[in-house]
Amino acid sequence: NPDVTIEDRPLKHVTPAMEDLFKKHVDNLLKIGAIRPSKSRHRTKAVIVNSGTTIDPVTGKEVKGKEIMVFNYKSLNDNTYKDQYSLPGINTIIKRIGGTKIFSKFDLKSEFHQVAMDEESIPWTAFLVP
Repeated sequence: NPDVTIEDRPLKHVTPAMEDLFKKHVDNLLKIGAIRPSKSRHRTKAVIVNSGTTIDPVTGKEVKGKEIMVFNYKSLNDNTYKDQYSLPGINTIIKRIGGTKIFSKFDLKSEFHQVAMDEESIPWTAFLVP
């Protein structure tokens, strides 16, 4: 809905260490050209989360998660016109790829910041950091 403004409240009670983490993430994303400064009227709150620990399937050793910056686009999603084309269920997808020899995968090392976005959509994804 183009008449809606997406506006989250900024984080409260952020420690200096957390401010440094936000700065590190934003500076890195700016450096690689994944984001750019914005004066959009929309803003979604950014938060830092730990991606969690996992077990390396080869070594069986615990691998410590990394701290990543994420965004809650619920307000944006709630005000987006619904796509009329639903995705097939997982069982349908598995049946369709059965016997396939070539697969693709995306290695999104910077989360979704590597995926190109339509210029018109960019202002809607602006975010706010402390």
